Amino acid sequence: MWEIIDYHQEHFHEMLEMTIENYGVSNHISDKDFIEYEYFSNPEGNAFIKLAYDREQQRLAGQYIVIPRRFFVDGRLMASVLSLNTLTRAEYRGQQVFTRLAEAVYEECRKQNKYFCYGAPNQNSFHGFIKKLAFDNIGKVPLYLKILNPYRLICDKIHIPYKHTSSEIKYSDRKAEHNQKEDLQIVEVTDKNIYLFDLFWERIRYKYSVIGVRDAEYIKWRYLHMPLREYTLYMAVQNQKPLGYIIGRISEVAGMRCGMLVDFLVVKGKHTAANMLLDKIISDFKKHRIGLLGCLMKEESEEAGYLNKKGFFVCPQKLLPQPFPIILRQFGHLNENSNKALNNFSHWFFTMGDYDVI
Repeated sequence: MWEIIDYHQEHFHEMLEMTIENYGVSNHISDKDFIEYEYFSNPEGNAFIKLAYDREQQRLAGQYIVIPRRFFVDGRLMASVLSLNTLTRAEYRGQQVFTRLAEAVYEECRKQNKYFCYGAPNQNSFHGFIKKLAFDNIGKVPLYLKILNPYRLICDKIHIPYKHTSSEIKYSDRKAEHNQKEDLQIVEVTDKNIYLFDLFWERIRYKYSVIGVRDAEYIKWRYLHMPLREYTLYMAVQNQKPLGYIIGRISEVAGMRCGMLVDFLVVKGKHTAANMLLDKIISDFKKHRIGLLGCLMKEESEEAGYLNKKGFFVCPQKLLPQPFPIILRQFGHLNENSNKALNNFSHWFFTMGDYDVI
């Protein structure tokens, strides 16, 4: 019979073993450095972890984990948590491991004054969150796609070598350079100029009713120093003022090397900055001979409009690799305006960067 226990360092190795059993060794969440960083280097605090432990068998039966995240909701800063990496060993399924561990974690979150938990679950766990843990399904995030090179897509899909031409790279270079403006520059973000995100966050935090904090500390943790993952970060700067940023990453999806626009956000009305950022990241992906770009973006957002103008389109439902539902559970009583904003997903700004898969 299993029981709920708190996480201690001596459990870490077995948690990794349990993860490998479920996901294999090639997944990032099966890597020691990646998990230690994600759970225990977050500037918002350590992960909340509850474990199911079978004393008779002296082994873990499951885990439930959330990590802290701050949001700006209706002009108010709120502490929240993101649900991720839920696991139950096969022989313990059907024994309420998932639900009991989750409720124990949520109780701890309430004590630590967290206002809500959100997540982007896969189809295996979605119904459990809705039916057993009282989460609300507040909406889905559309997947925007842009085809850069149809021939590359075909080669990747049928596993034949791709031969590029030099004209592809030269054209993308010329286009990115042509769009540069004398007083508006695209700069790559590093540790040396990460402070730009603090300046940008002060300008952008009121743009949407519900938006995750994107200050320098968060960006540094989420992108610049993340083990195993390489991101490219660009900021549009005019007269030393940041106007917007874009973050990209190359990833493999369904056997294809794809470019991911992980995050993209601009000051309202700054269309020139938005276009220059998109041109720059698209140029980078072309240099790497990427055939397809993907981006999760709310259709109501200004940024989605810029994607549309650059030739992105919403992936048809039948072609989706998986749906992207967003779920929400509140822990405390919020004022009427904050409650309405949280529960109406059209008020949210949400991208791939707001959860941990990409």
